[in-house]
Amino acid sequence: MLWETWGEEWGRRVESSFGALLRGYRERAGLAQNGLARASGVNVGTVNRLERGQRLPAGREQALALARTLGLNPSETNRLLAAAGLPAEGFGPEITSHPTIRALVDLLQDDTIPRADREGLLATLEGYVHLVARANGRAIGGHDAA
Repeated sequence: MLWETWGEEWGRRVESSFGALLRGYRERAGLAQNGLARASGVNVGTVNRLERGQRLPAGREQALALARTLGLNPSETNRLLAAAGLPAEGFGPEITSHPTIRALVDLLQDDTIPRADREGLLATLEGYVHLVARANGRAIGGHDAA
């Protein structure tokens, strides 16, 4: 899975696979593949194959171990997880305690609300998310920041 990023980590927009992201984060952290492998508990051959795009992480815990070892922030961790085709890491209380977010989650999980209405809500939100992202020089899921 490819993930389009815009950020200070490379200073430009790039399409990145899990391997490219992992390599970029590892290099930014100043670690060799051996160092990342030892510190995360992931086999060095696996780290090599991950970076070369020959495989994806064996699971969520492996991806999270790499993210923790690299000191990734929540946004970077979620970018890495998304590139691996894995769900995002949980949100902190600042987000989950917000009444609008709680109401949104309740609506989206309510099977008594017609699916078309829930999909329409998501489509509307997606438009706003991309609008705010573009206004702030960010790219979200394959859409250009320009």
